[in-house]
Amino acid sequence: MKANLAIIAAGSGRNAEAEDLLRDSLAIRRRLGDVAGTAVALNNLGFMAAERGDLERAERLYEESLASRTSLGDRLGMAVSLNNLGDLARRRGDRPAARGLYRQSLEHAHAIDNRREAATALAGLAAVADDPERALELCACAEALLASIGAAPDEDVRRTLDEVRGASVVAAGPDAWERAETAAASMSFADVVALALGQPVLA
Repeated sequence: MKANLAIIAAGSGRNAEAEDLLRDSLAIRRRLGDVAGTAVALNNLGFMAAERGDLERAERLYEESLASRTSLGDRLGMAVSLNNLGDLARRRGDRPAARGLYRQSLEHAHAIDNRREAATALAGLAAVADDPERALELCACAEALLASIGAAPDEDVRRTLDEVRGASVVAAGPDAWERAETAAASMSFADVVALALGQPVLA
């Protein structure tokens, strides 16, 4: 109940109230021994901390959430937490760390056939790619995965894809985007993951 109220408060811009409610929810979940609920509350508190720029606190909360989800074998939750940690590393400018975290997230998402979370990881990888053509390949793969399940990206992922694609097309040229789109349209999920991880893609 408190978690639902926190979502309403955050959606109304009452962030301090939302954090208080989330802290209450976390305390309740811990008292009940609800590991999954505790992980969700920690993740949500991490998001709130990241939104206000407290990246150190956000990292601690995300890592604690990841540890809880790992103990449960919750691969979707692990993928979400790793993407969130990747976003923090990217905000700090630590591109190698961000790449490692996004790749781990992608592997978990692939293992459970979750294309939406995989697309989130691909968008992150595109944002930290060193080469504009590589960035376009990853953007196109993210778009193709979402299209394959008839899903639209959430607001943050859409913004990342648009920003990366815009900058990369300027650097690599519009033909590079067309090539990337064409290639991604014919790739399987496994091929997309192999491409993103730097592994051989089967013809």
